[in-house]
Amino acid sequence: MVLNKRLLQLAILAIALIYSSCTKESESSNPFASGDTEIPLDGSSGEQEKEEDSNEDEEGDNNGDGEGGSEDSESPEGSENGDKDDAEDPGNSDNDEDTTETPDPITPEEPVVPEEPVEPEPTEPTPVEPEVPAGVSADQAKILELVNEVRAEGCDCGGQYYPPVAPVTWNAKLAASSYKHSKDMSDHNYFSHTSLDGRSAGDRITAEGYQWRTYGENIAMGYRTPETVMAGWIASPGHCKNLMNGNFKELGVGIYNYYWTQNFGTSR
Repeated sequence: MVLNKRLLQLAILAIALIYSSCTKESESSNPFASGDTEIPLDGSSGEQEKEEDSNEDEEGDNNGDGEGGSEDSESPEGSENGDKDDAEDPGNSDNDEDTTETPDPITPEEPVVPEEPVEPEPTEPTPVEPEVPAGVSADQAKILELVNEVRAEGCDCGGQYYPPVAPVTWNAKLAASSYKHSKDMSDHNYFSHTSLDGRSAGDRITAEGYQWRTYGENIAMGYRTPETVMAGWIASPGHCKNLMNGNFKELGVGIYNYYWTQNFGTSR
């Protein structure tokens, strides 16, 4: 009886040993079997995650030094091309911040081709009425007007035709010498181009301060209007020639008591 009890105890001890051995093997193969280890909600332990991260870092370093390094060394074309691109393209450089923009080319405008000149059609000269300054009487202005009309039209003077010439303009100094001569003839009852003191028309014109290069004089007596005295001068070849002389540029007229004097001239 005692023997049987002893055998039973040995059997139980053996079973306990076998069970204990199996339990230890199970714990060594399953890290979560220990009651001291907390299992996080995401299904992985913190320590294991750290170990895995460290392992991945080690693997990454190993790959960089090993397989990764071999890949870079096996594709030198890529690195050379990258260096060439950086060298050829200065715009990719970090130091090349201040770049000068190249302006767009400007296309020059087409040259302007001048139009062919158009020859003007010939036209007859239009007589220009010279301005009469203030202080000129109506008869003096009318004489100036009639003289320029005949000069613009041309005139037959005693059988000799004179073509149109430029108009003459009014000159106050010539008018002064003309007036003084008309008055002198009326006052002293004579009719001549030479004054009683022997002065010529040129002397009288010079005395008024007119520096002449050429001059001419027409005188008349007894005519009542500018139109009738002009008709008398045109009918006289010598007087008509003075009216149509193209060398004369200026005119002055003096009228006093129906004595009429014209002084033509061109200044120096």
